[in-house]
Amino acid sequence: VAPVSGWVGLGFGETESMGNADIYYLDDEGELRNATANGNGRPVIDEIENGFLKLAETVDGVTTFIFTRKLNTGDPKDYIFEIGREVQALWAHKDGPFSFHGLENSGFATFTMTEVTQSTNLVEPAEGVKIEWRVYSNPEVIVFEYTAPTNGWLGMGFGTSGTMVNSDIVYYGRPEAEDEFQLVDSHAPSNSKPKPDETQNYVLQSFISGTDTSTLKFSRELDTGDTDDYIIQNDSPLDILWAYNESEELNYHGNFTRGSLTIKVGHVTDLLNGSVGMFWSSVLILAASLVLILLH
Repeated sequence: VAPVSGWVGLGFGETESMGNADIYYLDDEGELRNATANGNGRPVIDEIENGFLKLAETVDGVTTFIFTRKLNTGDPKDYIFEIGREVQALWAHKDGPFSFHGLENSGFATFTMTEVTQSTNLVEPAEGVKIEWRVYSNPEVIVFEYTAPTNGWLGMGFGTSGTMVNSDIVYYGRPEAEDEFQLVDSHAPSNSKPKPDETQNYVLQSFISGTDTSTLKFSRELDTGDTDDYIIQNDSPLDILWAYNESEELNYHGNFTRGSLTIKVGHVTDLLNGSVGMFWSSVLILAASLVLILLH
């Protein structure tokens, strides 16, 4: 997490210097790049890039990105992480295209790798319908993957009653008077067409449409701070609505292409044993929590 609308980067190595550090950065186009530091010069992109982007968003001048990689990728250019081992981390960021960050926009931190488990859950409430969710911490984000037997719109809702009224609704489809599919954050004051929220807090991760089946993947913060969004609690029950239709444009789903269920939201503890502090100016210190999910 960094207070910029440009690029954000992390590096890992043996010392508090760029040296030959293993670098991962989100460029100004929103792409994750894996590179090797060339001394204090511009990092060189690796022939094999081993990071996988999970979340990237910029809101009000603050950029957040989450990525995964194996502890040991087998690539000699990548840093090898070991549980219990102390790691030297580098951080840097800058507004605009990827370029020299300056001393005021960079720093070092030390943390110790700790082993955690990731909460992964899956339900199949109807034939052809599958809902999977994962929870990440710091920032607290939940990622849903929803599969339904349709090539039209599909949506989910969240609330406490198991009914549409007053539910927080997100759907992927073609809004009225629009030509393309969009992910729409909305709310339902009644059992009628949801109304789009003024602030869109759901982030589209991917959408795959195959033969009579589509899979939607999206994310959101557990608490977006938006009164139109339902607050999802860690380790608590969550009522979910699901629905879909063959129409591309949002319309009534029908009686047999909808349902509701209650799930238990899991919790993932912080993945870094420590925090990273960023000295921003002589009068302002910004705390940044950096999430790196490392898979065996």
